[in-house]
Amino acid sequence: AQEGLFAAERKRMLPRFPKRVGVVTSPTGAAIRDICTTIRRRYPQAEIVLSPAVVQGADAPASIVSAIRIMNDQPDIDVLIVGRGGGSIEELWAFNDENVARAIATSLIPVISAVGHETDVTIADFVADVRAATPTAAAELAVPHYLEWVERVRQLEIRMHRAVRGTMTEQRNRLTRLGNSYAMRQPERRLEEAAERLDRAHLRMRQTMKHLLDRRRERYTRLDEQIKRYRLADQIGEKRKNLSKLRATLDERMLGRLNQKRMAFAARIATLEALSPLKVMQRGFSLVYTNDRLVKSVEQFAPGDEIMVRLSDGSATARVEKVNREEEKQSGSQENGTRD
Repeated sequence: AQEGLFAAERKRMLPRFPKRVGVVTSPTGAAIRDICTTIRRRYPQAEIVLSPAVVQGADAPASIVSAIRIMNDQPDIDVLIVGRGGGSIEELWAFNDENVARAIATSLIPVISAVGHETDVTIADFVADVRAATPTAAAELAVPHYLEWVERVRQLEIRMHRAVRGTMTEQRNRLTRLGNSYAMRQPERRLEEAAERLDRAHLRMRQTMKHLLDRRRERYTRLDEQIKRYRLADQIGEKRKNLSKLRATLDERMLGRLNQKRMAFAARIATLEALSPLKVMQRGFSLVYTNDRLVKSVEQFAPGDEIMVRLSDGSATARVEKVNREEEKQSGSQENGTRD
């Protein structure tokens, strides 16, 4: 039960019209006779395939498992009945065996269990797809009763004949109504009426077209008079002259504006060149760098330091031999300023 072998959702539906019914039981017991008698009476076109098995005693479980496997190897077995006739619980015990239960569960063919009488219940009944109270009941579940289907076919045939007769009667009445209709009794008159309607429609169409053409002609005439009245050619020439004047004025103003911008740009370029440090360097000045930094005071280096002197046309590397500070001059200037 914990493995789900008893679960209802794994149960399979039995085939409705089986062609081959497999049976696993004793070939000499009453169960096989009851099954064969019931199937031949209810559905004689079904073929019965027996896989003999020992259904009682110590050898029964292995025999039943082997018979189920043999039946699964047979082609086209639609349903399988596994069981035996009634007996004591000891006689039925083979169907409580775990191997038998697992063989039924793994069968590829839907299985009907038919063990003992109605009150007898075994583990095989819980594992099988369908449980039958007796072998006879299993045969009744395995195949339909052909007389019931013959009766159903007869009833369907009666309904079909009744439906066909009703349809034929309805169509016959419809044909009669059509034959008695005005169109069928005087077809020439209907054609004459249709021809008259066509002539009237053609006449209305010609009148409508003529009226439409007249309205369009009048509209085009009015438009032509308006165009002549407005003297479009003279207006176009005047507009062209105005456009030429405007274009000349625009070109003149754009040229003046461009000259102003050029002069302002040249003045700014001259200012930038005057302020450029390159211009200053061209007058003999140079820039001194130590450790990639611009030197602004003698405090930034000491004797022995390497410096780079940047000139207008290149650079040179030098070493500081001596540092001269102008502190005395500055301090003397400060003292003179104090005495004054």
